[in-house]
Amino acid sequence: MNGRTVHLFLVQGAPVKFIDIFRIIRAAAILFAWLLSATINATVSNAAALEKISIAYCIDCVPFHFQNKDGQPDGMIIDIWRRWSARTGTEIEFKAAPWTETLRLVGDGEVDAHAGLFYSDKRAVYLEYGADLTETETHFFHDKKLPPIRDIKGLAPYKVGVLDRDFVEGFLKEKLPYGTVVSFRSYEDIMKALVAGRLQVFAADTPTGITHLQRSELGFAYTYPVDKPLYRNKWLVASARGNTQLIKKIDAGMALVTSDERREISKKWTALGATEFVLSKTVIAWLVIALMVVVFAGILLWNYALQRRIKERTEALEAANEKLESLSYSDSLTQIANRRQFDDVLNKECQRAERNKSPLSIIVMDVDFFKRFNDNYGHAAGDECLKSVAMALCDCLARPTDLVARYGGEEFVCLLPETNGEGARKIAEQFLEAIRMLRIPHEHSAAADVVTISIGCLSVEHGRDLSPDRLVDEADRLMYQSKQGGRNRITVETRVAE
Repeated sequence: MNGRTVHLFLVQGAPVKFIDIFRIIRAAAILFAWLLSATINATVSNAAALEKISIAYCIDCVPFHFQNKDGQPDGMIIDIWRRWSARTGTEIEFKAAPWTETLRLVGDGEVDAHAGLFYSDKRAVYLEYGADLTETETHFFHDKKLPPIRDIKGLAPYKVGVLDRDFVEGFLKEKLPYGTVVSFRSYEDIMKALVAGRLQVFAADTPTGITHLQRSELGFAYTYPVDKPLYRNKWLVASARGNTQLIKKIDAGMALVTSDERREISKKWTALGATEFVLSKTVIAWLVIALMVVVFAGILLWNYALQRRIKERTEALEAANEKLESLSYSDSLTQIANRRQFDDVLNKECQRAERNKSPLSIIVMDVDFFKRFNDNYGHAAGDECLKSVAMALCDCLARPTDLVARYGGEEFVCLLPETNGEGARKIAEQFLEAIRMLRIPHEHSAAADVVTISIGCLSVEHGRDLSPDRLVDEADRLMYQSKQGGRNRITVETRVAE
């Protein structure tokens, strides 16, 4: 067929060919619709293949999954599962448990699946992961009375509370090798520790942390860096390792819960004013009343504004002076007492010991091979090491009269009023063990493979003419005897003052 024949065929045969093309398109559309319908039906059929499934959920992971005041499962992820149940026709049996128990229930196969959790390599050993459910941020929360903590490095001097076996526990232990991560069985236990003052910092999924703080009436006492989350992560379906077919069936059902439905559920649990996870109406009402009282009081006191302003400025100046004096008594790096404060307290305690004829003990400590530590790990790591040492030493003291101070560089001192030689030795032994238990690596130390200290301990029984400078010098001499004896040890001496 030549070119002309083709041209004539296309023009003259156009009506016939357009009809044929239309028929072909229509047939293709019918076939595509049939295939799509078959795919959807297969998905629904696959998702609906389960008659009943058991799901473990955490009793207090609000607002994601938790047990409400009526003892029923509730939360953002629970609502997604209920949509899943409605789409697939599968009955769900929810089982509430503390967080660590939910992991065991799923891993041991006592329930079919976990309501939702983060992925981690450790969990992947015994869990099979499925579809994404929702996403959240995780933050650290700290007492507003503490100096501002701007990033994760600022957590090093503090004990950081976390939920046992939660994702954030492993994350912080990896990122804070010199920090102290303390695990708790439940968020309720974390809140109790905050209220009791045993803890000032904790980490949690952001909505969960906010909710528990508000429930414990700590919402106004704690804060977190809004623009600097520790990480963002996704909640995933999970089952025991090897349950691949079960995960596929669950995922097929989850695919039927649309993005719009998930956004609607998320908005319900995170929007301002939603359920119990924001300020309750009662709290808001009290805030409004308090605001009205403040405004009314402001009107009544308007005529006294000038006098009040003068008084407030005077008080502010006095407070600033007190703060300045307080700062001059604190070490800027470790936030414990500095040499100036120690010297002042030592002078007073020497006078009191002489007057009351009571014993007095001084401990001088020095971090072993600290220059090598700085040279090997860098000055930033050296600073974090000194912070950790300072906190560990302070944690060993129980009496308010005892004082630990940074005396200079890597040297620390401790003053123990009314403490004899035996009592001072026990404290010194606690110091030595506490620093060892920090387990801060120190590969260039000749004393051990971790950071250690050498200690000199001097105890003076009642006597006369107690010289503060002499006491420190004598304790320092004993500390150098510990260094000469191999470091990572204590040298103790008890004497009667002359």
